Amino acid sequence: MLLGPGHTLSAPALALAVTLTLLVRSASPASFFGENHLEVPVPTALTRVDLLLQFSTSQPDALLLLAAGQADHLLLQLYSGRLQVRLVLDQKEMKLQTPTDIVLSDSAPHTLVLTVSNSWAVLSVDGILNTSTPIPKAHLEVTYGLFVGGSGSLDLPYLKGLSRPLRGCIHSASLNGRNLLRPLTPDVREGCAEELSAGDDVGLGFSGPHSLAAFPAWSTQEEGTLEFTLTTRSQQAPLAFQAGDQRGNFIYVAIFEGHLRAVVEKGQGTMVLRNSVPVSDGQPHEVSVHIDAHRLEISVDQYPTRTFNRGVLSYLEPHGSLLLGGLDAEASRHLQEHRLGLAPGDVNISLVGCIEDFSINGRRQGLRDAWLTRDMAAGCRPEEDEYEEEAYGPYETFSTLAPEAWPAMELPEPCIPEPGLPPVFANFTQLLTISPLVVAEGGTAWLEWRHVQPTLDLTEAELRKSQVLFSVSQSARHGELELDIPGAQTRKMFTLLDVVNRKARFVHDGSEDTSDQLMLEVSVTARAPVPSCLRRGQIYILPIQVNPVNDPPRIIFPHGSLMVILEHTQKPLGPEIFQAYDPDSACEGLTIQLLGASTGIPVEHRDQPGEAVTEFSCRDLEAGNIVYVHRGGPAQDLTFRVSDGMQASAPATLKVVAVRPAIQILHNTGLHLAQGSAAPILPANLSVETNAVGQDVSVLFRVTGTLRFGELQKQGAGGVEGTEWWETLAFHQRDVEQGRVRYLSTDPQHHTQDMVEDLTLEVQVGQETLSNLSFPVTIQRATVWMLRLEPLHTQNPHQETLTPAHLEASLEGEAGPYPHTFHYELVQAPRKGNLQLQGTRLSDGQSFSQSDLQAGHVTYRATMRTSEAADDSFRFRVLSPPHFSPLYTFPIHIGGDPNAPVLTNVLLIVPEGGEGVLSADHLFVKSLNSASYLYEVMEQPHHGRLAWKEPKGKATPVTSFTNEDLLHGRLVYQHDDSETIEDDIPFVATRQGEGSGDMAWEEVRGVFRVAIQPVNDHAPVQTISRVFHVARGGQRLLTTDDVAFSDADSGFTDAQLVLTRKDLLFGSIVAMEEPTRPIYRFTQEDLRKKQVLFVHSGADHGWLQLQVSDGQHQATAMLEVQASEPYLHVVNNSSLVVPQGGQGTIDTAVLHLDTNLDIRSGTEVHYHVTAGPHSGQLLRDGQSVNSFTQQDLLEGAILYSHNGSLSPHDTVALSVAAGPVHTNTILQVTIALEGPLAPLQLVQHKKIYVFQGEAAEIRRDQLEVNAGNILYEHGKYPEPFWEAHDTIGLLLSSPPARDVAATLAVVVSFDAACPQRPSRLWRNKGLWVPEGQRAKITVASLDASNLLASVPASQRTRHDVLFQVTQFPTRGQLLVSEEPLHARRPHFLQSELAAGQLVYAHGGGGTQQDSFRFRAHLQGPTGASVAGPQTSEAFAITVRDVNERPPQPQASIPLRVTRGSRAPVSRAQLSVVDPDSAPGEIEYEVQRAPHNGFLSLAGDNTGPVTHFTQADVDAGRLAFVANGSSVAGIFQLSMSDGASPPIPMSLAVDVLPSTIEVQLRAPLEVPQALGRSSLSRQQLQVISDREEPEVAYRLTQGPRYGQLLVGGQPASAFSQMQVDQGEVVFAFTNFSSSQDHFKVLALARGVNASATVNVTVQALLHVWAGGPWPQGTTLRLDPTVLDASELANRTGSMPHFRLLAGPRYGRVVRVSQAHTEPRSNRLVEHFTQQDLEEGRLGLEVGRPEGRSTGPAGDSLTLELWARGVPPAVALLDFATEPYHAAKSYSVALLSVPEAARTETEKPGRNTPTGQPGPAASSPIPTMARSGFLGFLEANMFSVIIPVCLVLLLLALILPLLFYLRKRNKTGKHDVQVLTAKPRNGLAGDTETFRKVEPGQAIPLTTVPGQGPPPGGQPDPELLQFCRTPNPALRNGQYWV
Repeated sequence: MLLGPGHTLSAPALALAVTLTLLVRSASPASFFGENHLEVPVPTALTRVDLLLQFSTSQPDALLLLAAGQADHLLLQLYSGRLQVRLVLDQKEMKLQTPTDIVLSDSAPHTLVLTVSNSWAVLSVDGILNTSTPIPKAHLEVTYGLFVGGSGSLDLPYLKGLSRPLRGCIHSASLNGRNLLRPLTPDVREGCAEELSAGDDVGLGFSGPHSLAAFPAWSTQEEGTLEFTLTTRSQQAPLAFQAGDQRGNFIYVAIFEGHLRAVVEKGQGTMVLRNSVPVSDGQPHEVSVHIDAHRLEISVDQYPTRTFNRGVLSYLEPHGSLLLGGLDAEASRHLQEHRLGLAPGDVNISLVGCIEDFSINGRRQGLRDAWLTRDMAAGCRPEEDEYEEEAYGPYETFSTLAPEAWPAMELPEPCIPEPGLPPVFANFTQLLTISPLVVAEGGTAWLEWRHVQPTLDLTEAELRKSQVLFSVSQSARHGELELDIPGAQTRKMFTLLDVVNRKARFVHDGSEDTSDQLMLEVSVTARAPVPSCLRRGQIYILPIQVNPVNDPPRIIFPHGSLMVILEHTQKPLGPEIFQAYDPDSACEGLTIQLLGASTGIPVEHRDQPGEAVTEFSCRDLEAGNIVYVHRGGPAQDLTFRVSDGMQASAPATLKVVAVRPAIQILHNTGLHLAQGSAAPILPANLSVETNAVGQDVSVLFRVTGTLRFGELQKQGAGGVEGTEWWETLAFHQRDVEQGRVRYLSTDPQHHTQDMVEDLTLEVQVGQETLSNLSFPVTIQRATVWMLRLEPLHTQNPHQETLTPAHLEASLEGEAGPYPHTFHYELVQAPRKGNLQLQGTRLSDGQSFSQSDLQAGHVTYRATMRTSEAADDSFRFRVLSPPHFSPLYTFPIHIGGDPNAPVLTNVLLIVPEGGEGVLSADHLFVKSLNSASYLYEVMEQPHHGRLAWKEPKGKATPVTSFTNEDLLHGRLVYQHDDSETIEDDIPFVATRQGEGSGDMAWEEVRGVFRVAIQPVNDHAPVQTISRVFHVARGGQRLLTTDDVAFSDADSGFTDAQLVLTRKDLLFGSIVAMEEPTRPIYRFTQEDLRKKQVLFVHSGADHGWLQLQVSDGQHQATAMLEVQASEPYLHVVNNSSLVVPQGGQGTIDTAVLHLDTNLDIRSGTEVHYHVTAGPHSGQLLRDGQSVNSFTQQDLLEGAILYSHNGSLSPHDTVALSVAAGPVHTNTILQVTIALEGPLAPLQLVQHKKIYVFQGEAAEIRRDQLEVNAGNILYEHGKYPEPFWEAHDTIGLLLSSPPARDVAATLAVVVSFDAACPQRPSRLWRNKGLWVPEGQRAKITVASLDASNLLASVPASQRTRHDVLFQVTQFPTRGQLLVSEEPLHARRPHFLQSELAAGQLVYAHGGGGTQQDSFRFRAHLQGPTGASVAGPQTSEAFAITVRDVNERPPQPQASIPLRVTRGSRAPVSRAQLSVVDPDSAPGEIEYEVQRAPHNGFLSLAGDNTGPVTHFTQADVDAGRLAFVANGSSVAGIFQLSMSDGASPPIPMSLAVDVLPSTIEVQLRAPLEVPQALGRSSLSRQQLQVISDREEPEVAYRLTQGPRYGQLLVGGQPASAFSQMQVDQGEVVFAFTNFSSSQDHFKVLALARGVNASATVNVTVQALLHVWAGGPWPQGTTLRLDPTVLDASELANRTGSMPHFRLLAGPRYGRVVRVSQAHTEPRSNRLVEHFTQQDLEEGRLGLEVGRPEGRSTGPAGDSLTLELWARGVPPAVALLDFATEPYHAAKSYSVALLSVPEAARTETEKPGRNTPTGQPGPAASSPIPTMARSGFLGFLEANMFSVIIPVCLVLLLLALILPLLFYLRKRNKTGKHDVQVLTAKPRNGLAGDTETFRKVEPGQAIPLTTVPGQGPPPGGQPDPELLQFCRTPNPALRNGQYWV
């Protein structure tokens, strides 16, 4: 329903409207900026709606108010400037809207009143437009509440297509009497902002850093233009951003490094355009940005920069708003994703400045046209007002403006002293001492106490840290101070307590500026009395130092990542194709690498065609020296990566498309010229064009037809450089463009009319051709003709004269010649001789006349001699202007010379060290008339000898030979086996015989060459081995400067040496072009070409093993690698010597650079002159310079130029920098003076006098030197003296004069006064005394012992020193022994001083200084004065305030430095707290210095200092300079604030080692039963130059089968102390391995090293350790040999063994219990402890093979397993020896050798049961091993007694056997074989009878086995008892 003026309101509605209108006038407005809104909670069900809304906006589409429910809602919005009201109740929709001709978006205030009640909705607008409509009776359900100005994050179906959030003012808004504008949110500003109604004539003010204006989308369909006037000082800031479609396209215009830059991304690549006019100067600049389908252009102040996209750029479909002056989150994401050369800070900052006269596509725009604004201002404020804060209240958000240049001011303003304050505020000026905050680029740093340290004791001032309040007055330009305090981030306020608790941190935005600052206002909120300046607040500037971070470079494709090239052509890869960009590196420091396949690379250097290029510089790219060559087929894409030496960009791919060439004729005009003349072919005559896109292609023209009237010539054709013209049949269009192609008319014929020559050409581009191109040449006919042209015949070396008989010309139509008018112009001179005019050689373009021919002035002489006839000629034209002739050729015939020699000289090939025959096929000289030539060897070969082939002549070197020697092969060349590849033999061949003629013509000179075939007979030898230094955690190219090898073989190349590296634990070796790819094999050529990159990680020191091979021989080398902090060292290898007034080159021999940085170009190292030279200047290219690069040194471009003065020396102080690392050096220059020098003469040689403990100048009158520059400093003696003597030995040297030695005597005396020390006493230090108190004056402060030292020692006890007071103190008195001194007693003695009897008593009344004067002299024994030294001096007395508190030294930590380095001393080492003194008033004095270095102040000379202040320490000016000593040291210091006595302090200096070593003395052995063990110094101990007690270990690779425990808990870090105390324990957790290892990184005193700790398990096994075992036997393995029973008891399990390595000369077998054949024994790999205890195992002990009998060693390696413990490896070592039958062995033998068994089987011997064999199981007594008789003789009784016993047993057993046999006939009985242990350890076969019942009384007895009778078989009846199985034992039975 439409509103109209004819509708009237009802009375209640009218009354309501009037009431609400009155309310509007008293309401406070609110400003909405297009992205803000208010959320107002209301009852969920509204029964009525009385709404008043007054608004103003210039936005045609805007949301005003929304009452939102699930389906019900009330919506008020502007749509195309009309008001729309939509009400939905109970699923029924009602709409009200204003007429189309009434526009409410006119920035004027409009009031609307809406009433919904009693089933009616009544709307009134401005009181004149009103309407009503019925509505259903229902409540308005507003579940989600009320929204003013926008819908926020609400997402409901009916909100689709909603208008944008309001950008305008709501002057008043109320619902049912409730004010909807209270409370306001921080982003909805109170009041109606001026910017909301500003017209297009008002500038756009950007106050930053979050300023932003969004306008309707910028359409660039046809073309797009942005125009504005810009005023700013921002060096980097966004200007305009327009997003494209969803594919990520965009247009971005920004200020980059003070210049405008445009970036266009269209999916096919990024186009970057930069304007060269600076805009960041605070002045207005007219800016225009234009873009269309063909070009992108930026214009600043009418200076345009444009780029043509050649079809790459297409229409950009706009998406979203045009952002001006800033970026929103979506735009920031776009740029962060691409990062195409954009500075890191660009996406986080906004423009600070002003934009005026802004128009989009020609339409003016202002602030009121913006859709969204953020932190904007209407108009451009003056620069001085630009950064003023807006008055948001004392606790509202402070301004975040970031000025480009901070105002110059002295901050803070000092406080003025005020009366009535506590003493702590005496002399108070400022609250804080500010120290710079250091933050890494893009990083975070905490604001700490040391940055804002109070100058007074807060506790004494009764202040708490929470009462010191900080507020941010001005934010930093490139970062934000973040506060981790609720509510403080918006207020930008915090306290000192927050600083202590690390609640404030500075976050840098990543920009490139290296400095920034915060402006802080500091106030105190305490109730205690404080200076008023602290309540008002003091302004401080906190400097912020930004440590730069190297940003990686980037690849930019300005016209997209697609390149089009014509097939079979080449195209330069210049900046039009792609660019390398680095925000913090110049082009000179960038290197581009081509990634991908190493073969078939289509990229070459222009100067090296055919050679693939994989790496090139940025300069080569910009110069267009790099070309892409297409050789057919699909074009190969290119993937690039750019590196700045420290970081590399991400790979970027350039897609390449090859298209077929298309050729089109552009010009073809033909040519006109005169007959016989030449005319150039220019592009206006002949040219073609192709379809190449941005490519200068090679267009080739070829002549396909035959030329009739002339020839085509090219200047410098045929590879010949110069100006000479040569005939050609092909040329390029480039030659035409350069004017190097011409047509020459050569037709000499007479024609009656002009001729036309049709040049038929073929044009070729790539492999595409255009044929049958006709190029017409019109030739004007000639009118001068030759009457006579006769050839010249001559003989060499004769000279012939040309006459009219040879040459004569005539004019057409004339009867006779006219000699005086004809001139013969030489077009082409003869080439085999010289044409001369009166003896002067004629060249091209010169001429002679017909008269010269007639006079005989023209001659010709051949210059070459051949045995055969030859022809020569010259070309000429005849001129007689305006007439001309055709081009004629004059022929010359040179007769052959039969005496001319002909030389054959063919290369001789000889193997290295071999010989070859020199025959006539290699060398021969002959002529047509003679072959008799003598060769004379002018110089012997250098690498061999020319000898006769016959053996008798080989010793004689050949000096001459003949052709006959060559024909018969009598000569040989013998090589000397040197590593050379060629040799030369110069010779002269002379014709022999009569009538040889002129000898000069008969000689033939030449060089005979010999080629040597190399032989690989030498191994590579290391020639360079240096310590490879690399930055810790960094990388560096490994080159032949670090390690190199040579091969003495000739023909050796670096590519033939292949290096293989072993595994690395402290880094990796990778390919330089692809750092992610590790390489293990590379060539020395790779090292030379710098293709090998070492990347450090892990330990700082290690060795790299390299194996090098030349394909046949191998060698091994070790490369030492040392990692450390980055450094630069400049070594002055030699002094630069320059002649007086001359020049000398400064190169790397003079300044040698040593560094561990990854420097790949000499341009990365910069030298700057900081001082000098004093007697000359540095020159480069003739110009004076103060800076140069390492590349200049390499090229020798830097010269030192002396000014001619007489000074023999000069110095140049230099600072050297490479990236962030820098150092200083001094170049010494020696001047070689001219003329001879007289000998040195000592002019002055006098004694000097030095005051004790002081320094004295050696002046000109003592020694002829520069005055005041040399000092003699006397060291203080420990004992008092009056005069001492010293000498100085000097050597006077002034080369080249002779040196002169001299001795300078030095007298150290108190006799003469010294200005540096006014006192002549041993001590006169003065006295400190508190106010109103007294203090003793002792010899510690006043001592005249040196006066007594002038008396001989024997008389000193009888003398004293009398002090006579000549002026008494004025504020106190002196007392001696409590008696005051006065005018009548004005003296005291040295002895009274020594006894402590002299006292000064202060009278009080102030702290003014006091003193007394005295005269001291010697006093004799009787008290009388004696002659001697005396002095008159004053003694100072300092009165100290009793309330003065002396400085309090703070706890300090030692200073840690490395040997030979310089380290700053900070407050961590030296700090005092003194509330009464400023840092500059606290002075330190060095009392005693250590031997490991000295203290130095920056900016002073680099020598040691003895005095400095706390301010020097705080400012970082004090540094410790370490020498080469490695011992620690302590500075003994005294500190004073000038108002208190000095306080002793100390500064400890700990010298850090350069390297450390982790010593691993033994692996960690873990007891098997425990499974854990503590580490000790046997496993981990760190050694440097001493044993390191404090070491921290970090686990870098944990164990696989266990873990490390510290204090019983798993840990990855521990200390050496914990190791020493046994707290570090290794425990097995996985019982599957007997060994383990882990890796640690040790850190001691700042240096680290890595190590691997091996862990083994110690088996719980008792191993046999007896004597040797007999060879050839089988012994039993039982617990006497191997016993793991203790392990079984501890684990409660049965241990089992696994055989890892068996014996070398035997085997372990399982022994059969039945004692059958020995060969039935089975090999054993696994067995248990039970097998050992039951005797089931045997060890066959073999004899060593191939050895004579004798002792040997053998072993078993076993792995022992048990439940719940780790396995362990045990070793059983045993010795073996040949078997000795008479020897008793401590092990059980199961078999003996076969030889011993055979001996026992002889007749008369007792033979055991069983068959003989090497492993028979039958027992053999030991006596069977040797002769029986011999054994009886040696062991008579040992044999007789056992025999008797055996007979006795037989007598008892035989009846028993008889009885048992009879019983066996009635029943079978079992028989069991038992193993008994017989004598000598031999186990025999035994037979045991069956068991009996318990009641039987027959015992079971063992009977020795009886062998079978000789020659018979055993008794079958007896055998049946042996073959029955053993019966089982019953309860109560046992074997006897």
